[in-house]
Amino acid sequence: MANFRKLNSGLWQARVSKDVKLSIGTFCSKKEAQIEANAVEEKIYYVHTVHDREILFEDVVQEWLYNHKKSSVKDSTFDN
Repeated sequence: MANFRKLNSGLWQARVSKDVKLSIGTFCSKKEAQIEANAVEEKIYYVHTVHDREILFEDVVQEWLYNHKKSSVKDSTFDN
């Protein structure tokens, strides 16, 4: 189960439980944190580990770029 807290900076931190509390990052809004927490919990539920050693770094970067970063920056910034 995920929990969320608002930081002094105004950002939201999301954490999920997998034996221990695991911070999955900070987000501009609580809704963004909830969406990401749901995705991580789904991976955990389907027995995909968050720190999978079998995944290539290139795959992690591509997923992060296209699924997370692209929506938060302008197209010109993303292209650069």
